Amino acid sequence: SDVPLPLGIDDLVRREPDRERLRALFERLEFTRLLQSMDAVEAKGAVSPAAPAPSSIETAIVDGEEALAKLVRELAQQECVTLLAVTAGEGVLREDLLGLAFARDDGGAAYVPVCSGAQDAAQIAEALAEVLTGEFARPWAAAASKRVQSLIAEKGVELPPPAFDAELAAYLLDPASARAVESLATQLLGRSLRSWQDVVGRGAKALEPALLPTRVLAQWAGEQAAALRALEPLLAERLVRDGLQPLL
Repeated sequence: SDVPLPLGIDDLVRREPDRERLRALFERLEFTRLLQSMDAVEAKGAVSPAAPAPSSIETAIVDGEEALAKLVRELAQQECVTLLAVTAGEGVLREDLLGLAFARDDGGAAYVPVCSGAQDAAQIAEALAEVLTGEFARPWAAAASKRVQSLIAEKGVELPPPAFDAELAAYLLDPASARAVESLATQLLGRSLRSWQDVVGRGAKALEPALLPTRVLAQWAGEQAAALRALEPLLAERLVRDGLQPLL
């Protein structure tokens, strides 16, 4: 007799793979040769991201003391400050801070570039210390919060423990799943985000992040920060549901 199938013949047509999901799977299973093969293929077809892709997230670039002070006042009014650090590389020796992105309550974001104009990392850290440290500090949240703490500490500001870490929350909920912000955004928000590799490229043709236009870094970081803000209540709800909140 005929057996009903959940797929039609059109669903079996060969399509381009979801490379980000493949990469996350290969990394989790430690398939190093397959990862190297992906890098080689992508390097051949790498293109220079000359301009940012269209985005629905409005990201303001905060440049100058007056604009920074205004942002600090805005952050001081938030229930929790969600931030994302942008660095020059993923290795320990290449963790040069390029900028910080902050989610805004209106769904947008703000990006503070480091070493842009009169702003340097120490000045930015000192300004942010007003809202992130001390007796009246606002709680803060991030992904990979220990990395953020380390980067900020190098600029002279010791951040208190975070109120929330999206990547840690995702790990507690499912240790085997991908925990990158773009993966979580796809799963929980139905939102498609570009990965860091989509911005700088991969392999031998990858671009030096510090040489990218500020607007390109700002848009990517703003998208990530806004997604982090949207993910926090969803992940927190699941932690409570599964009795895992005390572990965070």
